Amino acid sequence: KGLARNIDQARLNKVYYDYFFEGFMKNILTTVLPVLLMAAYINEAYNPDKLSKLFGRYYVFKIPGFGGDPTPVGALVWFVLLLIIVHVLWAVAMHVLKKKKDPKPVKIPKT
Repeated sequence: KGLARNIDQARLNKVYYDYFFEGFMKNILTTVLPVLLMAAYINEAYNPDKLSKLFGRYYVFKIPGFGGDPTPVGALVWFVLLLIIVHVLWAVAMHVLKKKKDPKPVKIPKT
């Protein structure tokens, strides 16, 4: 009986491991890999040399710095910043819509 329980536990561990591994690989395939591929494309297609040829400057825009020297922002940094900003705005929008959809119940005073 103890041996059967160990075999069942081993099968259960394998099922949990396979389920975790499948979810992990699906997450990498659907979220991480497309972002990395897009970042690689942006890094190659909009490197400083190509930005200079296309727009006459090697950066997308400049951020004023503390020492008086502005910091140039390249295409890849801008992509990462926009990705973060869009995800934050999406989360805020979902939070606001959830609050509007499920209002707090109004307590009616007993008379």
